[in-house]
Amino acid sequence: MKNKFLSIVFLMISLFLCQVAFSQHEITVLPDSLRAELKNDFKSQKVQGFACAVFDTSKILWEFNYGFSDRELKKPVSFNENFLIGSTTKLFTAIGVMQLVERGLINLDAPLVKYIPEFYINSLYGSSDKITIRQIMTHHAGLPTDFLAPAYSVNPPYFSIILDKLKQMYTIGPAGKMFVYSNIDYQLLGLLIERVSGLSYQEYIKKNIFIPANMKNSFFYTNLADTLKFAASYDRHGHRRLEYPLFGIPAGSIASNVYDMINFSRALMKTNSPLIGKAILHEMCKVQNRDVLLDLDDRFGLCFFINYKNSKAGRIVEHGGAVAYQRSQLYLQPETGVGAILLSNSPNGVNDSYKIRDHLLLPIIEKKTANFAKVKEDVKRVNVTSIKDKNLNDFTGYYATAGYTFKIEWKDNNLFTRLYGRGFYIRPLNDTLFVLSPDLNTPLDQSLPNKWLLETIEGHQLIINIPPWGDMGIVAAKYTLPEINENIKEKYGEYEIINLKKGDLKTVRGARIYEADGQLLCSVYLADAFNFMPAGQPYVFALKVVDDNHFQTAGLGRYCGESLVFDPKSATPTFNLMGLELQKKMDQ
Repeated sequence: MKNKFLSIVFLMISLFLCQVAFSQHEITVLPDSLRAELKNDFKSQKVQGFACAVFDTSKILWEFNYGFSDRELKKPVSFNENFLIGSTTKLFTAIGVMQLVERGLINLDAPLVKYIPEFYINSLYGSSDKITIRQIMTHHAGLPTDFLAPAYSVNPPYFSIILDKLKQMYTIGPAGKMFVYSNIDYQLLGLLIERVSGLSYQEYIKKNIFIPANMKNSFFYTNLADTLKFAASYDRHGHRRLEYPLFGIPAGSIASNVYDMINFSRALMKTNSPLIGKAILHEMCKVQNRDVLLDLDDRFGLCFFINYKNSKAGRIVEHGGAVAYQRSQLYLQPETGVGAILLSNSPNGVNDSYKIRDHLLLPIIEKKTANFAKVKEDVKRVNVTSIKDKNLNDFTGYYATAGYTFKIEWKDNNLFTRLYGRGFYIRPLNDTLFVLSPDLNTPLDQSLPNKWLLETIEGHQLIINIPPWGDMGIVAAKYTLPEINENIKEKYGEYEIINLKKGDLKTVRGARIYEADGQLLCSVYLADAFNFMPAGQPYVFALKVVDDNHFQTAGLGRYCGESLVFDPKSATPTFNLMGLELQKKMDQ
């Protein structure tokens, strides 16, 4: 807008049009059995509040709410009630970047240092000055997942300090080789917006997205006093909790509601979008990782996750979000203008989002796609080799993933492993697939729910899971046991965090470094809100040794490849992990 008067006029007109649009509800009732199933699931999962809607560009097709936005006050959930949308905030950051791309101010394939010259992170995989904006937007930059000191705080520092903190951190892998979800990626994109636009990140998003999209009640949650402006939070046990502001504002700090998110989605998908042009939206929804073999079947756009589950419906793009307790999920089908938004104030609140997608959203899209050309994009596929062509002994050894390690050995002429204390034979089901079986006498059939591939991809020996819904995912990667010397053994023991300040929320309670079965291990004890391991068990990371003062978490994927760097000058063993400083307890 050219001046304040025109901005006010535009806002008044938008509010009027919004009221008209929301009066045109066309409510489709879910089958009673599915509605009852959702309510039963919410009850068993201790979900306190939930609100969602399915919509197109002109009307709401279906809406459903459950429970309370404030249980203690018996305040029921409403569709204009704000929730924290968590990482769905990243879509706003991505659109902000793409607006500047559209204006010719940013080149997606330029290195980030072109716009932020002081960007630097230590790397074992080549210089960080080659990392491009496109790689950052698609989570293929090889940057660490999180900065945890603090992740949440009563009074968090401004996220721009991430530039200084990265100078003390290491990349987790080479850029361009694998999708690894990173909140740090989007903090850097928020800084990019600031550098190029000359506005603060929040000012830019408000001016260029909130106002044009008529998101009249949405805001950035950065002040603890604003907790009354969104639904109360509850943990996975149903206990009320205080939600702290998030440090990484561009990665997850927006509070919004069903109606505002519908307005945002419509503004994004409409023919004459006030946000971005159709060509830019098409680029955001286009598969960016078609040649990245380690991504398996997963397809990623510029921020969007891309879903081709239903051939009749074509492509759906989506993004979800999570803060300590609240959750969100957004689905969009840009070609037909259909979408769904789900919001909850409980950690399990969007676990059933796939039921809304599959039983309601997809059938609606299928009816509309007759008049639309379905988007098809080919990607490189994993070369699945026959079991008879494999040397199965090559797959014995130690395997690691984020939070768990296990060993595969040869037993009774079969591969064998132990998972959470139970023994399983890894038995061939057909020419390519394996299944877990508790004994060799159990009959095998194709109906078994989860199946494994054992493949070598890009030099990594991998166990790949194929669940009933068909998405391949890496279970774990084989790694080599490290040589452990006396300098390393001196670091064994319990560790406590020493750099959190008053008002910072503990995401990690402590850690332990130790040796077991020849493995160098680090158990990380997460705070209850962030620990979803069975029975609250710690996350156990196998460690690779770079040198006596530098270890890396083994495996591939999120939280793998993270560096534990010890301070050689400290009299008491002290290491840094994702910004946390942990010091050995000397009274052990």
